[in-house]
Amino acid sequence: MKDALKNTLIALATVALGAIVLWLTGGLDKIAGWLHREAIKAVSTSRGEVAPFLAEEAIRFSLKNESSDKVVWDFEETDLQSGGVQIEHAFKFDPAKPRGIESVRRVDVFFRDGDRYKTATIHVPVINVQFASAKVEGNTIAFKSEQSIQNASDPLASRWLLCGVSIGKIENGSFQTDKPTSKDECAVNNTFTVDQAALKKVGVTFGPEFDPETAKWATAKLDFISSDGKHHVETLKNLDSQLVAIQRQMTTPNP
Repeated sequence: MKDALKNTLIALATVALGAIVLWLTGGLDKIAGWLHREAIKAVSTSRGEVAPFLAEEAIRFSLKNESSDKVVWDFEETDLQSGGVQIEHAFKFDPAKPRGIESVRRVDVFFRDGDRYKTATIHVPVINVQFASAKVEGNTIAFKSEQSIQNASDPLASRWLLCGVSIGKIENGSFQTDKPTSKDECAVNNTFTVDQAALKKVGVTFGPEFDPETAKWATAKLDFISSDGKHHVETLKNLDSQLVAIQRQMTTPNP
């Protein structure tokens, strides 16, 4: 009994001594920082709080209980974006990986809190599926739903209908557009074509006035509804590669 009490007192003294050392060396602040690293909330803009997310799905990331005017988001340690305490992002479909495979994606955020900068981290599961293709046809971009997602690898196990396409930009952390560029009845084989007049509305012009930086931020939001009408998904596609392809073919002399 005495040995047990002695061991307990020794353990308590060790813990107390460790706490004092951490306090003197600033270690408690580091531990608090570690605990704060999971201060990010991730929700689908169309499906709410779900897991896992889908490749190309629009996801809203938010800093919990924070207000800061200096925020930088880092997606997978390769894509830095400045913004506010909320930002929308979509992880790209990876054609080099098998469809339907789930992987973990990392998001870091750096923000100012008073006179100090802090960081937070979140890891989100994302399934590698592709809802639609965006291909250059002439001087336009054609969006068409991918039939190959209609199988067991589709995590929502339903047939997706492409119902609308909007062209805009990610500004102030969210997708901005006036109204849908294309809207029609939902159909499995629907193809939505976006012409240069629609692209000009978001500041993209071709020819000598083409600006790669302006084109870099042009984004398409695609709306899908399941065939049973019970599910809705919004996906985002960056159009920089398609716009560069149109510019190249318009400015390349015919042989």
